[in-house]
Amino acid sequence: MNVVIRADASVDIGIGHIMRCTTLAYALKQRGCRPIFVCRALPGDSIAWLEQAGFSVLVLTPSSSHVEADVAFPILAHAHWLPVTPEEDAEQTLAALQAFGLMQPQWVIVDHYALDKRWEARVRAATECQVFVIDDIADRVHQCDLLLDQNLNKSVDVYRAYITSSCRTLFGLDYALLRSEFSHCRARAVARRSSAQPIRRFLIAMGGMDKENVSVRVLDALSQMTSELTFDVQLVLGAQAPHLEAVTRSIKAYSFNIELSVGVENMAEVMCEADLAFGAAGTSSWERLALGLPTLLVVMADNQKPIADELDRSGVVVNLGLSTHLCTASIVTALRALLSDSGRYHAMVQRAFKLCDGRGCERVVEQICQVE
Repeated sequence: MNVVIRADASVDIGIGHIMRCTTLAYALKQRGCRPIFVCRALPGDSIAWLEQAGFSVLVLTPSSSHVEADVAFPILAHAHWLPVTPEEDAEQTLAALQAFGLMQPQWVIVDHYALDKRWEARVRAATECQVFVIDDIADRVHQCDLLLDQNLNKSVDVYRAYITSSCRTLFGLDYALLRSEFSHCRARAVARRSSAQPIRRFLIAMGGMDKENVSVRVLDALSQMTSELTFDVQLVLGAQAPHLEAVTRSIKAYSFNIELSVGVENMAEVMCEADLAFGAAGTSSWERLALGLPTLLVVMADNQKPIADELDRSGVVVNLGLSTHLCTASIVTALRALLSDSGRYHAMVQRAFKLCDGRGCERVVEQICQVE
């Protein structure tokens, strides 16, 4: 079964959409499917990384094609993610599929806030495929056969105005797209966190890009606690992170031990060994839940705010708020409060384990493969 995946990564978009689609692609490959990515060349894209991972990637670039935009549709909130309209992107995608010799895939998966019904309807009509949309924000109309929103407390009511009555829906953390390594490491994480031990190993993971360099603000906050706490830090960044070189230089100035990890391939093991995370409120939130890792959470983009609020209400994170408003003093205050309350910390661990079992990708693949 041929499955086309339309998703992008960039400095503005981040790498979360590509990462969760790659997770799904690996799982589909294991079931005998053939995933083909369609990605646009953008600053900070993941095209080379996908190719190195063994996937076929059809690359879209700005072209001279001018497709009339449908003025009946409002400009999407994330339209700036693309240099073209949804109609133009659809035509370029179809041209790339035709050149590749793949005009009748069984499924097209689209994970992109800048694409909507216009894109989906055009591609669906031309290829006669099933369309699967992965969404988080419920802000635009879709024409799809299957829709996934893996966030907490979402239901069909949120999407009723945006999908047809025949669209199948998957909601919640039972369908969180996590790599199999997270379910495999889960028993180890449960055993590790059930034993009494000091909170000494911190993980800083502000997404692959961390375009605002929040990681250094966290390091600055930790530097204020060296007289009262002994700790190690593992800082994770993507290879395309715009501040990677500056971070590499700056970590030498800190007095505590910092391990900088770039392009980590064993994130489940990294999270399993950590006692506490400073993390972005993106898709990695579900990874941390599956491994029971309490988190001081930072909102890196406006669309992450509802996720952070829900996780905070669920008692599994400490929500530090928007990255643009984050200061070292607030980080220090939040960290001291959590470290002084072991009961709260262990309650966060147990609640996290209950919310996400790490097997969501298996369930999504079953939904895809039952319709051929």
